[in-house]
Amino acid sequence: MKKYFRTDATGVSRDKWLLTDPNNRNNQIIKMQWIPIIRHQLIKYKNSPDDSSLREYFINRDEKEFNRFNILSKRKLAKKCKCICRACNQSLIGDEILKVNEIIPKLLGGKDIYNNFELLHLSCYMQHQFLLKKYGGGKEFTKIKKFFDEKDIIPSSRAGIKLMKQQFESFKYNCKEK
Repeated sequence: MKKYFRTDATGVSRDKWLLTDPNNRNNQIIKMQWIPIIRHQLIKYKNSPDDSSLREYFINRDEKEFNRFNILSKRKLAKKCKCICRACNQSLIGDEILKVNEIIPKLLGGKDIYNNFELLHLSCYMQHQFLLKKYGGGKEFTKIKKFFDEKDIIPSSRAGIKLMKQQFESFKYNCKEK
């Protein structure tokens, strides 16, 4: 008993019968009764995300879930675009996989800064890459390079990123709502 059972090493409990690692006194098994019970309020059967009067509630709930399961950089990018995918105008919060897109590709001189990144759904990202190659003149983006040269704008500058975003508005995505 003296070898395996000791008092609480953290001092949270007065219990003298905690299973303890004999080699390291700080390794103890916690008791389930120490974990506080958190009750979750169930959604009433008549409420649904389609109800316009409850829209704000479901948006807040989804944002909390998104923040809980994503790293800080993705949360910042989602906040920057107000949690809306630029390509399909749908919420980024949900079950679909998200992909970080470079607004100005590195091939054109894009930098690894937050202003140059955006979040897109995986399907929207794939469409975007296809359309970027189609409108940009292939893998080398010759048309885009020529476009920036004519405007005399550096692609990686703020003006270049803003101009590129404006050009993205002319892309014809299949996922856009009509």
